[in-house]
Amino acid sequence: MAGVGEEKRRKAFQLLELTRSLLKHARAGDWVALARGEQERQDLARSLFSTPVPPDAAPTVAECIRQVLALDTELLALISASREEAAKAMQEARQGRKAVEAYRRFSR
Repeated sequence: MAGVGEEKRRKAFQLLELTRSLLKHARAGDWVALARGEQERQDLARSLFSTPVPPDAAPTVAECIRQVLALDTELLALISASREEAAKAMQEARQGRKAVEAYRRFSR
């Protein structure tokens, strides 16, 4: 069972490192890299928890998951803020397009 425990610990550390990487991408506004990494992270999390975590690996896995959840708080806040910025930019673009259309209609 030690082999399974070591594999679970390795995957937990990978998940934590991948989450840190995703946070760096979010801070940099690199949403394409974040989206690619998020798929990898989901796959890794599924793999980590597809079978029970052995008792010898549980403390390490639990600590990694606590850290992942803490990082996710900031990650989700950055994603939400970016989504709001994008929505605002789209609204401004629509308003600008409407202004141009109105100008064209009434400037003839």
